Amino acid sequence: MPPIDLEARLGALERRNRQLGLLSLITLLLALLSMGGLLLRGGGSAFPDRFVLRDTAGRVRARVAVTPEATGLSLFDPSGRRRGFFGLEEGGRPMLLLADPRGHPRLRATLDPLGNPSIDLHDPKGEPRLSARLDETALPTILLRDAHGTVRLALLTDEGGTPLSTYYDREGHLRLDLSLDEEGAPNLVLYDGQRQPRSGIVLTASGQAGLVFYGARGEILVALGEDDDGRPTMRLFDGGGKILFEAPAHARPHRVP
Repeated sequence: MPPIDLEARLGALERRNRQLGLLSLITLLLALLSMGGLLLRGGGSAFPDRFVLRDTAGRVRARVAVTPEATGLSLFDPSGRRRGFFGLEEGGRPMLLLADPRGHPRLRATLDPLGNPSIDLHDPKGEPRLSARLDETALPTILLRDAHGTVRLALLTDEGGTPLSTYYDREGHLRLDLSLDEEGAPNLVLYDGQRQPRSGIVLTASGQAGLVFYGARGEILVALGEDDDGRPTMRLFDGGGKILFEAPAHARPHRVP
């Protein structure tokens, strides 16, 4: 068997690869020129700002588009309604949107400019009814709204992890808040239509209970409870905090909300 000329075989292989590479480049250029011609004949450009995918019936089912308002992928059902969107809103904020069969948005998830996440759930009319958010300190907040978009209930925690719930009337005025203090003792405060506290109930960690009534300016008028010895107490105050009546006399102060 004659010896194999490796150099000759390598040279032939390199020439063949160059020929195949040139052929592939020509094919790619022809394809791009054909696409550009189709776009130009259709009134578009060689650099389109949207791509459309159709099903076998010719219906648009997906679209990737770049607009001044948003950039992203939209998904459509067979009737042509947009059911989902994922992309970037104006300003570069990422956003996910899910819609019902009528095309009304039902779920929206996004990040604010600082990267804090939020999720909004909408009713069949497209009105937001429940929102969940994390702020820049990772504190969670949940808001429940009525059919008019007014917040009626808010659930949140402070930096120490203490829970708080606040309740609002149809005008959006605070009417009640319920919270736990650092020791886990509950506090309940009732507000009038002007957001002034008018009554409060507290139960201390040691089990002492107290009831307080406030004036229109938030000043304490009546305080009922028990002292440190467990005896019931009652105090009546004037508008300036001065005790008008006390029973039993010289009772030890008790906690008020």
